[in-house]
Amino acid sequence: MCGIFGLTHPPGAPESILQAMGKILAHRGPDGEGSFVSEEVALGMRRLSILDPTRGQQPFYNQNRTVGVVCNGEIYNFIELRSHLMEKGYRFQTNCDVEVIPHLYEEYGIAFVHRLNGMYGMAIYDLGQNILYLIRDRLGVKPLYYSLAGRHLIFASEIKALFQTDLVAKEIDLESLSVLLDLMYLPAPATPFSQIKKLPPGSYLKWRAGVCELVPYWTMALPEACIQDEPRLAETLEGLLEDSVRLQMRSDVPIGCFLSGGIDSSAVTALASLQTSLPMTTWHVRGTDMQGKMDESPLAAAVSRRYGTRHFTKSLADEDLITELPKLIWHLEEPIGDGAFVLTYGLAKMAAEKVKVILSGAGGDELFGGYAHYRNLYFGESLIKRLLFDKQVESSYYDRMAPRHASRWPEYFPWHRVSVSRKEEFDHPVNANRSQDPLNALMLADLRWY
Repeated sequence: MCGIFGLTHPPGAPESILQAMGKILAHRGPDGEGSFVSEEVALGMRRLSILDPTRGQQPFYNQNRTVGVVCNGEIYNFIELRSHLMEKGYRFQTNCDVEVIPHLYEEYGIAFVHRLNGMYGMAIYDLGQNILYLIRDRLGVKPLYYSLAGRHLIFASEIKALFQTDLVAKEIDLESLSVLLDLMYLPAPATPFSQIKKLPPGSYLKWRAGVCELVPYWTMALPEACIQDEPRLAETLEGLLEDSVRLQMRSDVPIGCFLSGGIDSSAVTALASLQTSLPMTTWHVRGTDMQGKMDESPLAAAVSRRYGTRHFTKSLADEDLITELPKLIWHLEEPIGDGAFVLTYGLAKMAAEKVKVILSGAGGDELFGGYAHYRNLYFGESLIKRLLFDKQVESSYYDRMAPRHASRWPEYFPWHRVSVSRKEEFDHPVNANRSQDPLNALMLADLRWY
């Protein structure tokens, strides 16, 4: 990962502001840094070098330097995009994926986002028109936070960098905290702070002369029901998965896989192993000493043997977590009720000793129905919750996701409140697709929010 940051109408000594923002994000990009400063906009970034490590420093510019870009993430189809642009006469100085972005913008304007296959949080500054765009990938894999403080638009890959400007107040948003208590996470655009927002997935923020416009550029809807035989569907799905893994293995540094032993990470490991002549390296964390964590290491070991990976396993006990907790909270920034981030941290810490890039099965549950709350969607759980807790879960996705004890939050926290409009917005992806396919409607909403 990398870290990007910046602001509009930078006050005196903008270089020192960028330096402070970059310093606190150094963990995201230890391999380099870069910046751009004008009277209107200041951009900065910290780089973790994956492609063309020696020449890929950002910002990247078009040839007449009227468009500047900083980007956190990776453009998976950059080779195809670069070939397309070279046919149109564009020239490139590096083999870095981000270099295609200013040229794509020059050729197609902001519509270039529809040509990207990747994960990214980026900022593009058009000097000629004095327009700044903040853009987040379709599923929100990469984070991007922003704040509107007076005449300033301030943005960064992490919240803590925004506070380095001394322009953003640390004011708590009580309604957002109420949503956090209900759902155990905060869906975009909410954050714990009233002056800070998450850029929603599949959206861009356009700033021009102090005026901001939030524009969704991609939404996902359920397709019309199609009739295909199962073997053909399986063949199509396998081709999509193979292509996805192939594109994400483009790297000039070593790649490995997280291998939990579950279906998602096992499938990714298998597909990655079949696309390289070198043995893949896989990592697994055993949580046998952790309360509620089953031992999946035999399953991971079986997958490793099947595909000949170099496999590393580490045991993680509750005592380890207590020691690491302050660091984990500092990095996490936003509270979340899913303890899986602890194991992910243990995996990442172990894997970072050997590789910079990791493939994982994250996102598979939303796409393939892996979460427990998809079970008994139509009758069992709905009936129990209705009888015992008077919750009409089939009519409210928000209420379905909230734990049963959430109804007592106002008793414990007098400030607890969630507006009707917030719930309606949250329920919209389900309600818009419920009549067509209730199960897929629920998975689609999880993909959007969770």
